[in-house]
Amino acid sequence: MKTTMEKVTKEDQELARASVETLKKKSNQVLNSSRRYARIKFIESEGYIHVPKKALTILYEIVKEMSEGKSVNFISSDEELSTEDAAIILNVSRPFVVKLLEKNEIPYSKIGTHRRMLRSDIEAYQRKMKKSRKEQLNKLSGFDQQLGLE
Repeated sequence: MKTTMEKVTKEDQELARASVETLKKKSNQVLNSSRRYARIKFIESEGYIHVPKKALTILYEIVKEMSEGKSVNFISSDEELSTEDAAIILNVSRPFVVKLLEKNEIPYSKIGTHRRMLRSDIEAYQRKMKKSRKEQLNKLSGFDQQLGLE
């Protein structure tokens, strides 16, 4: 599921700016408590709604981005992607993604002849590669230091 917020208006930005710090404080109170949810009351209604604790961090991030005039995209980590979508996210070619799948580097399923993978699996692969690159760079810089090539 992908949801894109329409462009943030100046009025929305000002409302978000006025609320962002209070939301952060109240969210932190709930996050640091033993409660599983936050209870929120809307002015227009009689009752309360219960928002899961985990959703508060996301709600804060949305309001913070809006306070800066930025629009927000919400994308589910369970979203299924095509090889083309994965290639765009990873900034590689589609055939390269297919090779990664065939080497079982990224889990996938097949629907007919089409390969599908979860966004969360693509992001996990991305984190793994970033960590590997960082380790390799640290190793290379260690060699530079040993050789006095700083």
